[in-house]
Amino acid sequence: MELENLTTKGQSLGYEGSELRHFVSEQQTILREERQREREERQIQSEIYEEKEKREFELRRAEQELEHAIRLQEKECELREKECQEKEKERVDKEKERQHELEMREFRQTHGGPMWKTYQPRQLKDFQPKDQPTTTTTPVFPQQPSPVVKPHREKICFLCHEKGHIARVCWGASRGPRLERQGHPERQDSAKEEKAAVCVARQTKPTVTLPTGETLSTFDNWCLFNGERIENYTRLCE
Repeated sequence: MELENLTTKGQSLGYEGSELRHFVSEQQTILREERQREREERQIQSEIYEEKEKREFELRRAEQELEHAIRLQEKECELREKECQEKEKERVDKEKERQHELEMREFRQTHGGPMWKTYQPRQLKDFQPKDQPTTTTTPVFPQQPSPVVKPHREKICFLCHEKGHIARVCWGASRGPRLERQGHPERQDSAKEEKAAVCVARQTKPTVTLPTGETLSTFDNWCLFNGERIENYTRLCE
């Protein structure tokens, strides 16, 4: 294919016979030289690339080895520092112990015996309560007087005048038509008495004083009837 192309090219240039053969051989030689030169250039580029990769790999490896060596050196420095601290602590403890022994020796030489023999236990049997100082405490806040407890007054119903229960019991037992349907017509009279009692309670003064001295207001949930206290005055007046 290449030979045909060169022959066609030589014929187009006007070469014939021996000139054409010479032209073709020259062109083949030139092409072979160019290919050889390209191969050499590619090989050179490949060698350069491989050399570059090799240098980069060696550089990374050297950096890793350096970092590893630095870490080892730091650990060794920490260990040495810790050992130095422990040795210093031991030296200080020994110095304190030696100083304590010197003080004890001086004390024995001065007082003629060890230090602990000079102290005597406290004689608790000689202690008397009268020797203890008396202290008086004053309260921080003034004491309030205790409230006066009023005597218990037994409640008396103003409807049936019986002791032990309040008026609302009779009031609830005697309310209106429901009790009449149950056969209690006698409750009508007591209901009238209750209404009269409520009216009397409404007409009482705003403030009433009991015989015991207690002041009672008729505007709260209490009222008076015949001098007795009645609970739930509001409910009775409904």
